[in-house]
Parts: sequence; structure tokens; C-alpha cells
Amino acid sequence: MIGFWQTTQAYAAYAAQWCDWSLSSQKTIPFRAPQGFQHHVFKAKHPQRHGPIRRPPRNSQPTINARGKLQLICLDLSTPSPYFGPVDIVNSPCGTILVTNSFTSENCVVLINLRGIAWNHTRGYVSMCATAQRFEELNPGVSISWEKRSLQAFADAPISALAQEYDLVLMDHPHTALAATEELLLPYEDWLPEEFLADQAANSVGVSHASYRFAGRQWTLAIDAAAPISTWRPDLMEQYQLTHPKTWEEVLDLARRGFVSVSAFPVDVLMHTYMISACLYPDLWTSTHEVAPNAVLAQALTELRRLVDFCDPECLVRNPIRTAEWMSQSSEPRAAYCPFAFGYSNYSRPNYAKHLLISGGLVTFNGHQLCSTLGGAGLSISARTEYPRACMDYAQFTASVDVQMGVYFQSGGQPGHRRAWTDNGINLSSSNFFINTLPTLDAALMRPQFPGYMNFQDTATSIAYACIAGESSPAEAACELNRLYRQSLTSISTSVASLE
Repeated sequence: MIGFWQTTQAYAAYAAQWCDWSLSSQKTIPFRAPQGFQHHVFKAKHPQRHGPIRRPPRNSQPTINARGKLQLICLDLSTPSPYFGPVDIVNSPCGTILVTNSFTSENCVVLINLRGIAWNHTRGYVSMCATAQRFEELNPGVSISWEKRSLQAFADAPISALAQEYDLVLMDHPHTALAATEELLLPYEDWLPEEFLADQAANSVGVSHASYRFAGRQWTLAIDAAAPISTWRPDLMEQYQLTHPKTWEEVLDLARRGFVSVSAFPVDVLMHTYMISACLYPDLWTSTHEVAPNAVLAQALTELRRLVDFCDPECLVRNPIRTAEWMSQSSEPRAAYCPFAFGYSNYSRPNYAKHLLISGGLVTFNGHQLCSTLGGAGLSISARTEYPRACMDYAQFTASVDVQMGVYFQSGGQPGHRRAWTDNGINLSSSNFFINTLPTLDAALMRPQFPGYMNFQDTATSIAYACIAGESSPAEAACELNRLYRQSLTSISTSVASLE
């Protein structure tokens, strides 16, 4: 809101009689103000800026024009909008708009336009479009447009660029510390009820909610939860009379026989390296100078390379989505079993893909249960948005348990609210994907939270991948990973101090 209409609501109602046109209308509609009322005409010098106010004589013939001067918009509301007063002036790409919510019109024009960025999959994009549509139906005058980027861009793209362009950003939790330090996001404590945030924390899947917390504030809502899990084709397992592996050596044996595929895309290789390292060294990331001892990282990379060498080379270019797509479409024996890849419940829902995938937990390694690396997605709000209240309301709506278990899941989303994961109906419609994998997500590792981590991950990804592809030795890669980690830690103290 950047101004206030000085006349009464009655004048707005009178003027509305002459405004039976849509935003795209080019026609000019003359009208005469009723006796006793003043009227203003706002004339825009530029479509995005307001021009001067002039008060013409009472008997003049001012005009209302959708492109040139004043627009009076009547919101079709069953209840008054929380975003507009009884009579308000707001900005619009087409000039100044006078808004009243005291009466109805079929020609409802959207006044708040929010833009969001998700990733290119039913789980990440369609679910957000569905929640946006439902929110718009409940909140006339608000429009939310979601765009999509690749899964790789979701993991790597800097939040600084996205927060400049979008109001709403779906992001992975390792971006949180840097985004908070650079003041790119709005903290939820300043806008949402304490009891709502407490419910989100109490119903977190694993440490999903806490993973978006930094310097004592909540910067993102965990609306989506995920981690690497095992996946298999029940028809192929039965066809080849295969038994589910329980140990790492059994996975290698199954792979040696030609029945295993794995997601070995660059960033996934690094996540799998963390997973195996944690079995060998429980104090992962606790040191101030290394991820884990060089010998631990080298052994993890060696074991991972053993597995990849038994698999189709194509696994080196398949991310989790492409792995699930290939497994659910192919009839090759290698599509029978995948020991770990970030899970997508969509492929466990009947009729989503050609063949159904079933998901479950991870095998043991070195006598210990493998713990995968936490992923998922959080909904964050740019500090640059012009409409923080509308953004916050939409975020609360999307993260609420009813929406998570309802339209969000039904439209392909993978909820972040724990009640959805334990719900009988949701599990029945997804081949028990959620209840079968929940223990794995509860035990998943949270990557470090410090501003320099994403720079480390971006560089470390190529180092780990080159090793798995046979371009360097595990010992060389381990030394380089720890060198990069030490370098990235130098930004911790000064960055955190800036928030205090």
C-alpha cells in the first residue's frame, strides 16, 4: 500500500457502477462524480510508478482507463481481504488501482502477484502449483506463479540470485546459513505464531525442521522431506528370484551379478561418501580441520567405487530422478534394485509410472546401519518481497498439516509434516513408502551449517566424482576434500558474528 484514498467508501461504490471491464480492457469510461463527493485521478508517468495527484473540478469529465489513469477494482470476496483495507491505493503494472472490498464483481483483478521457484518434477513443482491454486481460491486478489529449475540447479544455484527475482524459494537446507548471514530471507518468528512453529518442530521428519534453523532463527519451513533410501522393482525381484540384501557385501554381490543400479551423479557421490564415512567414523564434521580422517574418506570412496564399477556406466550420469525414471520404465535386470538414492514417493504410487517401485531402508556396513544424508526442500521467503504478509500466510498454509496431508500430497508432493508420513491412507496409496522409509529419514545426517559450506560442497562434488570415475585415487581425493573443508571453515566466526 503506498497511498490512501481520501474520499468515502460510498464514492468507491458509485464509481464501480462504471467499471464493468477487465484488466485487459482498452476502453475509456467517462463518469461524473455524485454531488457532494470529491474524486481523485491518479495518472501514471510510468507503468510501475505513481504520478502526481490532481483534483479536477466537480463537474469535469474524468475518465477511468485500464491503461492510462485510474483503475477501480472490486474484489469478489465472501469475507474482507486481509491484504487490502476498505479503500486502498496499490501499485500495478498497469498503473494505480483503487481497491474496495465492500461489494462484489465478476471482473475480479489480481492485485498481489507472487512468484516462486521450485524444481522440475511433479513432487517439487506440481504440488506447489496445486497449493498456490487452492490458496488463491481462498484469498481472492492474490496470485502465485511457480516456475521450475532443474534438480541440479535446485542443489547448486545461489540463493542470492533467486531471492532477487522471486518472492518464494524452495531450497535445500545447506543454503540456510549463507542466506541468513547475507540477510536474503525473512525469519519466520517475526511473522508466524509461536504455536505453529512449535508444531512444525514437534512434527519434523528427522531433523528436517532444525536443518533450516541458523543463529537461533527459523529461515525456512520444511514442507518436503527426503533422504537416500533403497528402491526395488518387485516384479523383477520375483522374476529373477532375488532376495533383498541386508549387508554391504550382499549389495556388492547383487551388483556383481548384474541386478543393481545406483545414482552416481556428482553431488550424489559426495552424499554417499558422507553416508559410508559416518559408519566408519561417527564424529563426522565435528573437527575444525577435517570432514573425517583421510583414511576414513579414502575407504568410503574405495567402497563406493567398487559398487559403481559393477554397475552400468550410465549410473554416473543419472541423478535420483533419472534413476527412478529408468528403473520404473526399463525391463533390464539392473533395474531390479537400487541400494540408495534420494527417494521419490511418486514412483511408489499406482499408475504414476509404467512399473511400480517399492522403497525401504538401507543395509548395514561394517556392522553398522548406513545413515543417509538428509535432503528435502524448505519454503523460504525473500527479504526483498513487497508482500511479506501474503507470502507468510501462503507458507503457513502450505506447511499446515491439513494441506500437507491433503492437496499437497494428492498433487504429488512429498510432505514434510510427520503426521503425513504415519497416516494410514497416505501409506495405502503409496505402497507404504512413507512408513517404510521413516526410520531412515529419522536417522539421516544433517550437513554442516556454516556460511562457507556450500562453496565446499560445490567444489568437493567434482573431487569425489572424479575419484569414483577413476580419474584420481581415493587417497588423493580424501586429502583434497579435507583441504577444501579447512578452507571453507574460515568464514564461520565472522559470518555468525554479523547476525548477533
